[in-house]
Amino acid sequence: MASPLARWLATLDEGHLAEILRRRPEALAAPAPTDLAELADRLQQRGPVTAALAGLPLPAIQLIEVIQAFGAAAADRRLVGRTVGRPSDDPDLAATLHVLAQRALVWPDGDALRMAGPLWSAFAHPLGLGAPAAQLLDRVPVVELRRIAAALGLRAAVDRGTTAAAVVARLGDADHVTALLAAAPPDTRELLADAA
Repeated sequence: MASPLARWLATLDEGHLAEILRRRPEALAAPAPTDLAELADRLQQRGPVTAALAGLPLPAIQLIEVIQAFGAAAADRRLVGRTVGRPSDDPDLAATLHVLAQRALVWPDGDALRMAGPLWSAFAHPLGLGAPAAQLLDRVPVVELRRIAAALGLRAAVDRGTTAAAVVARLGDADHVTALLAAAPPDTRELLADAA
């Protein structure tokens, strides 16, 4: 089965592929890749991806940090835009995404954005947010995890993994978190505003 990057590369015309290879010539090192799957593998190798990251303009690096903060295999373009204060069809956002796509670092997949594997660990704590909720919940006793789920209006599942996944999804829902914040006591809202 082809990787998401190989599938995206297959949708590009020769001009767009040539554009990527001009910016990422290491992918053509001898022996040359024999197919798009091999090319995609080369474009996702840690060393070259890190080198490409170092040569990006600041807005592109910041966008990678935002996408990484979502912590999933793909990030919803609309939510990424909202996070940076732009509508998903904003020309500046599109230009920055184009810079990243020209290097096969971030590419569209329907309404989602996918990112080269090594970039998912580019920042120890993207946006200064600390460890992802899923990682923190791994350390929480099951009884506490069920209490958190109930407080978020969720029914705890039989197994820990399903409950943790439901809590992470709820905490990743911007509208739900906004509603929680609006209903929080004033001192809690002030504390969260200071942290933000």
